[in-house]
Amino acid sequence: MARPGTRLTAAAAIASVLAVGAPAAAAAPLTGTFRITAGTCSPAPSGSYFRMIQPAGTTAGPFLANGDSACSDTTYTLLSPGTDGGLRTGAFQGPPTPAFAGGNTGDALAGRITKPTPFFGVDFSIVTAATDPQTGTADPLPRIEANGAALSGQITAWAAQWNGQSFNQGSPKPDGTSPGITSGPTGTYNATTRAFTLDWTSLIVGGPFNSFTGLWHIVGTFAPTGSTPTPPGDGGGGGGGTGGGGGAVPAKPLKLGRTVVGKDGRVRVELRCRTSKIGRCRGTISAALVAASKAKAKPSTRGTASFSIAPLKKATVKLRLRKADARLIRRLSRRKLAKRRIKLVTTTRAGAVRVKQTAYVAVRRSR
Repeated sequence: MARPGTRLTAAAAIASVLAVGAPAAAAAPLTGTFRITAGTCSPAPSGSYFRMIQPAGTTAGPFLANGDSACSDTTYTLLSPGTDGGLRTGAFQGPPTPAFAGGNTGDALAGRITKPTPFFGVDFSIVTAATDPQTGTADPLPRIEANGAALSGQITAWAAQWNGQSFNQGSPKPDGTSPGITSGPTGTYNATTRAFTLDWTSLIVGGPFNSFTGLWHIVGTFAPTGSTPTPPGDGGGGGGGTGGGGGAVPAKPLKLGRTVVGKDGRVRVELRCRTSKIGRCRGTISAALVAASKAKAKPSTRGTASFSIAPLKKATVKLRLRKADARLIRRLSRRKLAKRRIKLVTTTRAGAVRVKQTAYVAVRRSR
């Protein structure tokens, strides 16, 4: 009969062997839509956003400022969900044809993952495709996995399109490498609420932003394939389309372009009619000076004007700011002026349908 000490030693040995041989918990793939929560500026940037790290920088900066940012800290470019609500895993979300408003140049038109977003006066958008639009090589399907509360995976196919160009912003890159400070994606996941965060960085190779690095921060709620998610929201009120006409009226019939305040106190706004589905783009536009940190506040006085623009054409609309705002713009230093925005609100008429768009643009003074 074995002594008690011998039995305990044997039991401990067996337990040790079993523990060593036990497989680690496998990461579970999440197949569905990572629905994006729109970014917001107040009281500090939160939600989903993009930042561009300058060459030789780190995830702590320095960052490139975007003059079209709605935030007082213009290094943040806010993202809003597109028509699909966000990023799909297990499927590609490719670009439309044409991919750009000018054919081979101008605003990017893809809008499934995120809404087109202004960056240095031109809209950029996000796509994923089987053939990478920049490198021409094969991309794998986006894959995100949950291991407990931690997310990981690959987002190689994520590409930004801007002004006729495509920039791979995935991690790892299509050739499997992670150049520079390319890393991720990593994130968090709550299996009960399905709330998630995803973060990654990706070196830009080629083009006007060569050697810069994109920093992407996406938050939202995961909707598994087969579930019935709520429609995407932009989290900020304001613009957006109507459902009238069975989709005949675009959600954003106008492109709000370069905005300049002249010495005469007039605001000159370049508008482009982005559609031919409603004939001429007709409506009204208003402008008001607001503090960037209080961009959502209702301004007390607006200048207004009417517009009528031929389909797929551009026009410059002039309207007056109130005199106090015009004087303030002339008086402020460039540093203080950077903390202000021109709030533009357009209402485009298409029969009985009214489509409202709102934008907060940097204040530029004419020379």
